[in-house]
Amino acid sequence: MGPYQNFIYDSDNAHSGELSGPVRFHNLHQTAYQDIYQEGVKLRIIITNDIHAHEDEFNYVGADCTDFDRSAQACFGGAARRRTIVDMLRAGHPDTLLVDAGDAFQGHLIHNYYTGLATAHIMNVLAYSFMTIGNHEFDNGIDALAAFFNQLDFPVVCSNIEFPPESPLHDLVYPYVIIKKYNLGVVGFTTTNIKSLSLGEGLSSITITDPVVAVQKQIDYLQSVGVKTIVAISHSGYRIDQLIAQSTQGLQIIFGGHSHTYLANDPDQPQARGPYPTTVYDRLGHPVYVVQTKKFGEYVGYLDLTLDSDSGAINWLSGQSIHMTQNITPDQAMQDFIRHIRRPIDTLANQYLAELNVDMPQMDCKVGECRLGNLVTEAMLYSARDDPSSSLSPSRNARPYIALINSDVMRSGLTHGPVNLGHVLMVFPNANSLVRLELPGADLRNIMIAAVTQVNPVDNVKSNCFVQFAGIRIEFNFWQKYLGKIEVRSATGVWEPLDDQAIYPILTTDFVALGGDHLVAIKLDFESILPLNQMLARYLANNPKPNIELDGRHREVPVPASISVA
Repeated sequence: MGPYQNFIYDSDNAHSGELSGPVRFHNLHQTAYQDIYQEGVKLRIIITNDIHAHEDEFNYVGADCTDFDRSAQACFGGAARRRTIVDMLRAGHPDTLLVDAGDAFQGHLIHNYYTGLATAHIMNVLAYSFMTIGNHEFDNGIDALAAFFNQLDFPVVCSNIEFPPESPLHDLVYPYVIIKKYNLGVVGFTTTNIKSLSLGEGLSSITITDPVVAVQKQIDYLQSVGVKTIVAISHSGYRIDQLIAQSTQGLQIIFGGHSHTYLANDPDQPQARGPYPTTVYDRLGHPVYVVQTKKFGEYVGYLDLTLDSDSGAINWLSGQSIHMTQNITPDQAMQDFIRHIRRPIDTLANQYLAELNVDMPQMDCKVGECRLGNLVTEAMLYSARDDPSSSLSPSRNARPYIALINSDVMRSGLTHGPVNLGHVLMVFPNANSLVRLELPGADLRNIMIAAVTQVNPVDNVKSNCFVQFAGIRIEFNFWQKYLGKIEVRSATGVWEPLDDQAIYPILTTDFVALGGDHLVAIKLDFESILPLNQMLARYLANNPKPNIELDGRHREVPVPASISVA
């Protein structure tokens, strides 16, 4: 059973766990169960989500901090600051839980180099209580994820993934856990889009179920055995968390992740998407509190609860999301550990490549044109057109290439000033490759429709990402899900309407070609060229002062009055 020898298993509910007896999880069980309930329960729960292996401090585009960033007080997060804040929040509050809402993996060289082992060590040192599974946890495959879970000193909860008996994850993931000291049940659930968001080996063997059904099943069971307070840890996104709260009955809190949503006590703050916590109501009209803390560990959130000693209802609740700025002194022991694990990485990462004259944040790429997307797609075209070492040749119809990527393949941005190999590897930390294929114009149009409307028109299944491109331009309205004119650049540089019958040579990523983000409904045949990070590094080395502008290739327009949109 790996590290979970302290669980008592209910044979009628496979893979469930009830924490009892003396265990390693914060000494939660030093006070007798019946004694604590005579006086009621005051509980503090701390939340992190979507750390994406950002264990060292980072700047506003998610890249490693530079001396310039530090002098400008523009560095955030990192495991050392996280430990300081977690220790401060625990001080004087013996009844504290620390939970993580998934996507601990992928997004930094620390993950690429250590494949989760450094993250496991950090989470154990911080003494997490529980986590759920994010889609990026699967990126290195089932076996790598099992190795990570086997290193953890705490349980992983997820109710809507079914693992076959032969899976190494079968005995490592639990739909719920009960903490008897608080008569508290913790249920986990995750996004149903895992198989289009991750291409990790072994994903075909798992079954992802409807989270509403899965969560309600666990709530019903927990209530049947006398559990009074039930919370969930989710990696489904802020909007979905609210829908699940409204579609079930019996949850009191959802600690969420996946959508990288910033919530604030003052929801009118410029970046806030809603109040912290956000209150919605379940099927019986009871309040459910939803929280989330952006991404990368830029914020750490907490909730203080007072639970009714008889009913388990939340009588009082308060909390906030704490900004992890340079005003927070990093824990020295954790900082020393981070420096230690960075040594083999930094030798490679510090190789100079180019100089940028403007910031290129990744967040701008989510719903429209962005300089980072233009840089990357122009680099893709360079690999086919100008790179003397390229093996690409013109297509049979001599049309110029079109470059196209999903916006989320770029995991962090770039800032003005020197760019080194480490920065490029932060933009492309995943093992994705540049690929070449050919598509009919009609299929290319469907990709654009999927990107703008977020629904693939071939099968009416949700797509999950916008696109960046070169050699093509569109008129669209993302917010009203409208796609208008699509034009492609001809061999003479003239813009022409997309021809649904023509065959176009495409440069994209293996992730897109294999159905990632469901931009294509059927997997495509392709020729692999080279890794994306190598492609961008080569372009910058040969173009050390790139001048990347916004040129209107994504032109947002009003929806014509004659068009009806949903």
